[in-house]
Amino acid sequence: MTQHKIKTILVICTGNMCRSPMAEAFLKAAAKHRNDFFIHSAGTSAINGENPTPEAIQAMEEREIDISSYVTTPVSKALVESADLILVMSQRHKSILSKKFSGHEDKIFLYKEYAGTINESRDVADPIGQPMSVYRRVCDEIERASEKIIEKLKSIG
Repeated sequence: MTQHKIKTILVICTGNMCRSPMAEAFLKAAAKHRNDFFIHSAGTSAINGENPTPEAIQAMEEREIDISSYVTTPVSKALVESADLILVMSQRHKSILSKKFSGHEDKIFLYKEYAGTINESRDVADPIGQPMSVYRRVCDEIERASEKIIEKLKSIG
């Protein structure tokens, strides 16, 4: 996987309303001076056309990144097939994608695992329904991992 140039990155969470839109925005911000990365996000259980949670929007606004106009996208065969790299927020997402889209397992990685930022958990916890402090903590975790991911990808080519 790491031998060829990665151009299209797909980030996956459950509803595509918190973690994956945050990750997409952070990856785009980290790669802002590069026009060779195409970064998208989707959800395993997303409903098409929803907005991020107010807490996710606020957590990102605190980092001067606006995701308020983002709309959710359900994961599809076309998105999976077009991606060079698929980064998922949890082992559960990895299992779902591997079963639903077999033949693409070699390009599916846990977000923090790919970034090399695994701490107490390999998964990025789902903040939905949690207090703002949890959203901020998850946002920090995703931001750190995103910077590492873009650095890793830049070194590949």
